[in-house]
Amino acid sequence: LSDDLRGLLVFLLVALLARDSFQRGTLFLNEIQAIEDAITGEQTLPIECTLWEDNLVYLDNFDSLFSPGIGAGSGVDVDGALLDLGTWVFPNDFNVAGTVTINGLLKVNGGFFADDGDVGDADGDDLDYAFEVQDDTGNSFISGELDINGSLTNAKPLTNPDGTFLVSKSTGETTISGTFFPNGGISVNGGAVTVASAGDTFASGSGSIAGDLILGTDIAEVSELIPFTNGPGSVPTVGGDTTLKGQDAADAGGNIVLSSGEGIGASDIQQTGDIVFGLESTSHPLTIGRFDATAGNAGKLHFGGQAASGDGGDIVLRGGDAFGNGRGGNVIFSVGQSSVYNGVLGNDGFLYLGDPADGSNIPFYISRPDLTNSNRAGHTFITGQNFTTGTGGDTFIVAGDGSIAGGNVHLEPGMNENRQGKVFFGSPNPGQTTLNLIRPIDTSPLNAGATWFIGQDSTGGDGGDLYLEGGRGAATINGRLFLSPGTSNAGTTQGTIFWGTNEGNPELRIVRPVSVDSPAHDTTFLGASSTATGGGDLILAGGNGLSGGDIHLEAGFGEEDYGGEVVIQGGEGNVGGGGGVSIRSGVSAARVTGHISITAGDGAFGHDAGSVFISSIGSTVTVTSGELLLDSVPFFVDKNGVAADFRIEDRQATNVLLLSPNAPGLFRFTPNGLPQQNLLGDRHQLNSFYRPVTSPYSDIVVAAQQFQAALSELRDALQDQHNLIQMA
Repeated sequence: LSDDLRGLLVFLLVALLARDSFQRGTLFLNEIQAIEDAITGEQTLPIECTLWEDNLVYLDNFDSLFSPGIGAGSGVDVDGALLDLGTWVFPNDFNVAGTVTINGLLKVNGGFFADDGDVGDADGDDLDYAFEVQDDTGNSFISGELDINGSLTNAKPLTNPDGTFLVSKSTGETTISGTFFPNGGISVNGGAVTVASAGDTFASGSGSIAGDLILGTDIAEVSELIPFTNGPGSVPTVGGDTTLKGQDAADAGGNIVLSSGEGIGASDIQQTGDIVFGLESTSHPLTIGRFDATAGNAGKLHFGGQAASGDGGDIVLRGGDAFGNGRGGNVIFSVGQSSVYNGVLGNDGFLYLGDPADGSNIPFYISRPDLTNSNRAGHTFITGQNFTTGTGGDTFIVAGDGSIAGGNVHLEPGMNENRQGKVFFGSPNPGQTTLNLIRPIDTSPLNAGATWFIGQDSTGGDGGDLYLEGGRGAATINGRLFLSPGTSNAGTTQGTIFWGTNEGNPELRIVRPVSVDSPAHDTTFLGASSTATGGGDLILAGGNGLSGGDIHLEAGFGEEDYGGEVVIQGGEGNVGGGGGVSIRSGVSAARVTGHISITAGDGAFGHDAGSVFISSIGSTVTVTSGELLLDSVPFFVDKNGVAADFRIEDRQATNVLLLSPNAPGLFRFTPNGLPQQNLLGDRHQLNSFYRPVTSPYSDIVVAAQQFQAALSELRDALQDQHNLIQMA
């Protein structure tokens, strides 16, 4: 351009910028070339508080255009701004009175502040600015809302290429790698995510947190993680579910860990906090369960204690305490119920103790913790189900089945040194409550199984005793003990009560324990009594075998006094006669019938042997036998102090032999109804010599005469006096 044209352009530009009335429009400049200063040699173009140098324009004061209805100064007042290829550089403060639209990148090197509008903190929020970006740190403080329509990031090509703060333009997802300080609340996408100035946060979508979610501050306070609840008047009928879900993975999913606070101070009473379920101070039911399975078998719900290299951690399930005089809460274990499907009723679930995965032969204990601060431990009850209008439920304690042998059931009382406690059956309810210890009915056609009550075995000493004892009463008598065999519905005889066993050929002794009482107590074996008919028999029989077993009735030994007696007595009769006593030997089908021996005991040295007494008060003593052997010297027949005959009768041939010690004839025989004969009378005195006194060697004739005389007198005594011989 020529110098004249250049001067004209300068004049036009000055006139345009300096005129009193400004018009809105666009100024297109292709090239402005400054005039070289003659002194400094610089090519500059000063135009009314501006300096044009090359393609840079320095503005000292830039006043906005007047806008109708708004007033002067509604635009931008820039002091010392630098425009470089579309870039505005503000070395000093950039004060904005109206709205500024920035379509490019805004770089703030000295902090960014937006006045909150109040004077002297009139609103009391302790904030001087509504929006603040600190220098160097980049920390941002917003007391109002932040509306972002595009993406927002603090990424830098070299130092922060990925950006520690990023808001996606398309999805609105926000990534914050550092600390975020919003002081005036946050609103994203028209309220999809809001953070109030008080800290309340609401999100209508999902929230993803890569790091930790920390609730509360560093002081002791209550922090809650609860779902959103509508205000009064718009509360839903059924609340929505809140799900805490671990991370999915290709192999094993992630865990959900609920960890209470830990005591980390130096105090000796440090303890870990609790994990509490349910509403505060509200008595509403609370259920911890799983959702229903839509198909197939349901999954397990596992509660496990803490594992450690030392002792494992305990699991405590405890009912709620009653602060007043109420009843403490229950701990209920309830198995799953089954329903009817296709007309078939399924089985209810089981309550299992232990895990099959633990292995075999691992003991499992159900016990109560030890008590050290009391004189007596508390009771433990295992109770079946009560039914107020029907029969109560049964309680089963069943050992495990096995392919080799079934498991055992142990009822073991507690120990006190070498003495155990008691095992009680029944309850202390008042009155005659009946208790039955029985086995269930076997419905198969086979015989029912045996039931054993066995004392304790010993591998090094004697076996343990077994006591079956009736109850002790404080009134008249103690309780009775019944051993009754089973009855039969077919009308047959009852079962048998067996004593002893055949193992090891042991001897069986049925005795009573030694007593210090004087005298010792009686023992009675009594048959069945009847109030309508005759009493039952009591039969004591030896065992059958190749040779029959014996029956011994033996009285007790007298260590310092007489031995005990054996009394065999028939029963007394009130209306009829008394019961008889029969002693009969056994009958043999091949040999001689057994004998009946009644023998008195021998006496000690210098003392007589015992006697055998056969007595009948006011009647006759009858001994019926094919042969009667009396091996006793002397033989006494006593009829209560009066004369008595001893009668031996052959009832088949009607022969009678009487022994009459006080009659003229000692033995009187009545043969088959014929007149009585005196077989043996009293002693007969011989009148002459009953034997010869002359020696035959001195006078044989006299000796023969004497012998004939003695023989004749002896014959007369046997024939005439005793009737023992009969001469033809």
